[in-house]
Amino acid sequence: MSGGSTPQGVSKDGHLRRLRLKTVKMLDKPSIVELTAELVLLRSWLPYLVRRDSGIDVEIEDPDDDQQLAELHRQVTGISDPTLSWRRLLLGRPRAFLARGPSPEPSSRASCGAFLQGVAEVWRRAVKRRVV
Repeated sequence: MSGGSTPQGVSKDGHLRRLRLKTVKMLDKPSIVELTAELVLLRSWLPYLVRRDSGIDVEIEDPDDDQQLAELHRQVTGISDPTLSWRRLLLGRPRAFLARGPSPEPSSRASCGAFLQGVAEVWRRAVKRRVV
């Protein structure tokens, strides 16, 4: 994980603008189960990423490396979770993990929900067309 980019500039109307660029690079060619685990993780991280007042680059490299996962989680959320593991995410037991996350503001919660619904819809269409 790196600090990302936070460029500044002056807009046409003379206001100082700071861009807070945030990227999350997910696994290359994940299985459906791995993609689901990544989406659970992203859903829990989204409120933290949105509230962050700087840029950040996160790269998920290995779905077998629980130490890397724990360190990324700590860097994104500021929370150390010794029970967090890819196995737990992959086996579909994310509820307890998500319950410990922040309580997002209603607008953030709605945005997270809309994002995940959009992702689910894209997958449904892709599966129907047998693209995946």
